[in-house]
Amino acid sequence: MYVDNDPVVLDYADELLRGSQKGRGQTCCVQGDVNSPETLMAKIREEDILDFGRPVALSLHALLHFVPDNGPQPYSAVRGLMNGLVPGSYLSLSHCAGDFDPEVWQAIIDMYLRRGARTQVRTRAELLRFFDHLELTEPGAVLANRWHPEISVDTGTPRRASLLGKRRGGPDVSQYAAPARAEDLSRLPRTYIDTGSAEGFRDEILIYAGRLSEAGVSVDFHMWGGGFHGFDMTVNHAAVSRAASVTREEFIRRALDR
Repeated sequence: MYVDNDPVVLDYADELLRGSQKGRGQTCCVQGDVNSPETLMAKIREEDILDFGRPVALSLHALLHFVPDNGPQPYSAVRGLMNGLVPGSYLSLSHCAGDFDPEVWQAIIDMYLRRGARTQVRTRAELLRFFDHLELTEPGAVLANRWHPEISVDTGTPRRASLLGKRRGGPDVSQYAAPARAEDLSRLPRTYIDTGSAEGFRDEILIYAGRLSEAGVSVDFHMWGGGFHGFDMTVNHAAVSRAASVTREEFIRRALDR
């Protein structure tokens, strides 16, 4: 069950679901607002996809930093959603943390405000308030790359980390953060970057692509309308997913033929 308040995203999501035989009857999307939890839960129940007699996992990733305290109360919204689930259900969320590099985060907040998007980073203590009256599972509220790293599949050192060398950072730096943290990107090879227009980290991807270009790196950049995180794998039969895969494979083929 996917929820979004942007009608354009929902139009694309409907197209993706229509292009996937696997998703029919098992996956759906609804338009809703997390700030109206009772109305949202009613819409979800109408779809009759989830069995609310059993525990459900509520995923609020890369969302709550777009629900600032000076508007509808985010904490009561989360409680309202959890109140609609039976005991044994889970709440999983990610949030930009203001504990790290406050000046940088303030600049990011200002950038979003200039684009008309209200944003708020929160401290770890403020984040923990979302879990009031809930039992935290181990390891609790931690950095994303420290959430059960033992279950990650070890595929060796990613090529991008090898190319960055010492600029990659220490073992505490996630392989996903390594390229963005490097100060010198000038010696990286021609790079393929794509993102969906509904990707949670779309803006960060755009910034990284811009940094590569400024460093003199040739960048093949593509943005796929309506694509969300992992869309080309979760709904791989959709037309936009097939187009993304074909374009990516063609880039790899050209690179290997050199």
